[in-house]
Amino acid sequence: MIITTETVRNEIKTKFGTYSRFAALAKYDRYELQKLFSRKDNDPKDLSAVLSLCRKTKIGNTPGEISDEQISALSKALMKKGGVIKFCRMNKQFPEKSVYQILSGRRKRITEKVQELLDYFKIK
Repeated sequence: MIITTETVRNEIKTKFGTYSRFAALAKYDRYELQKLFSRKDNDPKDLSAVLSLCRKTKIGNTPGEISDEQISALSKALMKKGGVIKFCRMNKQFPEKSVYQILSGRRKRITEKVQELLDYFKIK
């Protein structure tokens, strides 16, 4: 089987969604990956190495990303406080829209505000 740049790209995109996520999880330099994909005459050994790394790397949360366990714990804690709307009205520093985005998974990065919300409920 001939390994092409397109084959490697598709496999990474299918499994990880983005090149950045693959690079972070595989501990591979993202810029080296970009250089590899920008060249037309790639060495099959390089492509094969990246493809095998892609197949070996397990899907998970990248560093600095909210885990499913944290979202679940946050949801339970908010329900104990009376729900998102009631909690946000009592704590004006947490806008309803932001909290709903965190719970739905639209916000995945642990930013300062997200960390503040997790710390409020003592979620690690």
